[in-house]
Amino acid sequence: MVDLDEQLEKALNITLNKVSGDGDLPKLADLISELDDGIFDVSITVFYAAELEHLFSQVHDKDVKEDDFDVDEALKGAGHQQNR
Repeated sequence: MVDLDEQLEKALNITLNKVSGDGDLPKLADLISELDDGIFDVSITVFYAAELEHLFSQVHDKDVKEDDFDVDEALKGAGHQQNR
């Protein structure tokens, strides 16, 4: 039995995922994001920065699609006033 705090347990799961093969990429990316809060050293998961970037690029759509949504109009319609 292993007694780890929650962050170390997540890091161990991430590391084992890398060692043992394929997993659910969106869940893996979410788990890594949870740990990457600026306090936790994600490098102990044995994923390199390039690997993390590749993982996130597979999971998250980087292509931002423009639409005709007008924030100011939506706020006016909702009864909010914009401070200028």
